[in-house]
Amino acid sequence: MTKPHTLTSFDERLDGLSEQLRSLATTAGTMVDGCLDAFLDKDCAAAQAIIHRDLEVDRLEEAIHADVMDILARLQPVSSDLRLVLAVERAASNLERVGDKAKSIAKRCLALDGAAPALTQDTLDLLRGLERAVSKMLEDAIASLTRRSYILAADVEARDSSADDLYDDLFHHVVAQLQQDPANAAVNVHALFVGKALERIGDHAANIAEEVRFLLRGRLAGAAGESPAES
Repeated sequence: MTKPHTLTSFDERLDGLSEQLRSLATTAGTMVDGCLDAFLDKDCAAAQAIIHRDLEVDRLEEAIHADVMDILARLQPVSSDLRLVLAVERAASNLERVGDKAKSIAKRCLALDGAAPALTQDTLDLLRGLERAVSKMLEDAIASLTRRSYILAADVEARDSSADDLYDDLFHHVVAQLQQDPANAAVNVHALFVGKALERIGDHAANIAEEVRFLLRGRLAGAAGESPAES
């Protein structure tokens, strides 16, 4: 006989997990959307708010982890249900790391010793372009999980190489600036660290997208025999 929890209780618990993940994604996404402006505008109040918001990200990730462990122990999901629960937990872990990277960027603002960053227009354009790219990747990665969209997840993963290229361009540009303008070295080094943190946010978005592909196909992205059919 099928136990009642197989349908009703599991669905209720999954709804709760999904709601927590949405809250986590919203909070982490807000941090990403604001961290670069805080750094570039030397807005210490905004930076402090982002740093404080990371506590909420950590709390939500811990709550999701605890709920996942309880679901696994009590309801023992299998097959696609198990993959879904694990995908939510892994997405939460990646979002927690996204929050850490946004917090790291905000902390760079506080390390500028009261001076707004004097960066070239090319550096600013590269940073803003990278921020837009990874923010959209993160938004679409969460959407791919919510909508169970294999094709959107695959698109997010494909865009990771473009984010990497933007960071490479930033790196080479800033290294050239360090040679040409050593007096401004400190702020350019900060810009490099900010760019690297943004690039890593893109990596975590790609990780979430890979989990969606595993959820939908039961195999890791790029595995032999993977069907190209859209979901």
